[in-house]
Amino acid sequence: TRLALGGDLYSGHAHGRDLIWSDEFMRRYNTGGALERTIRHAVRCGIGSIFAEKTFLPLVKEQAANAGGKMAYFVNCATPEDARFAKDGRAEGVYTRPELTDELAKKGDVRALKALFDALKATGLVTGVGAENVETVRFCVSNGLIPDYWVLAFHSLDYPAATMKTRCNNIWCERPAEVAAYMKTRREPWVSIRGLAGGGIEPKAAFAYANANGVSVVALDLLDFRIVDTVNDVNSVLHPKADEKDAEK
Repeated sequence: TRLALGGDLYSGHAHGRDLIWSDEFMRRYNTGGALERTIRHAVRCGIGSIFAEKTFLPLVKEQAANAGGKMAYFVNCATPEDARFAKDGRAEGVYTRPELTDELAKKGDVRALKALFDALKATGLVTGVGAENVETVRFCVSNGLIPDYWVLAFHSLDYPAATMKTRCNNIWCERPAEVAAYMKTRREPWVSIRGLAGGGIEPKAAFAYANANGVSVVALDLLDFRIVDTVNDVNSVLHPKADEKDAEK
């Protein structure tokens, strides 16, 4: 499906700007059944994939089966051990951790980046490169490192924190038009992450923006209570005429 789950909130990465409690809140919220409920809702609403760290792989597979469906899991990997865990846990794909990939690209460390990529590729799973900066994608391409798919931060600047003089922790894509233009030159599928800008952008607007700019799959960080409304909103973006017909009835 075009809509996937992102895994930041489940790992406690809320990107809550100066709210010092938000990361802990997310970690606590996603215990005691909330994450399980999120996966069951997602499966029943037709969301078929998740891009996240390895931690939740067994739980996601179990809850998807309990809901009578499947959830393809693409594991964010920082080490070869992460990749082996993904393969053993029946993940469908692996990709390099965005923050780490950006760091290695910024240093110009082709050897270390290629070693990690090759370790992921050795699993036999579809292998992606994750990044928060499009310059990392350019770096990989210029050095012949071409994955099966890209996982790249992408969002609009249509939220207050994007224009603040003090740079907040919920902005990754400062030149979205440039990112979209470059990614349209690539033949590989593109999965966008960070589309909600840490909760600064509504899911419908985030999906519509990504869809209009050529993103293949939009991975949004959603909690259980936002699944149904978001899926309905995505359907209205993808099938506006059907939405109009329903309104006429």
